[in-house]
Amino acid sequence: MQQSRPRIYSKSDVWDMLTELGLVGSFRMQCYQFLCENEQKKHQIFGIPSEMRLDALFHFMTAAGVRLRDMMGTDDSS
Repeated sequence: MQQSRPRIYSKSDVWDMLTELGLVGSFRMQCYQFLCENEQKKHQIFGIPSEMRLDALFHFMTAAGVRLRDMMGTDDSS
């Protein structure tokens, strides 16, 4: 039985995937940082079908305690 090596995803792969998801600006940068700092989540996100990745990314980040509302730059002070 032939053993395969796990796929290694580069920082460039992460950036390209976030761009394909339509993320821009500081939100894309924060998602990029989150995935690059967490190898397990980075590997998991690439195993999810592309049409489900954005929801999965939000789920991962929320579960990690990232406040998505803050990341999106909304302001509740008005």
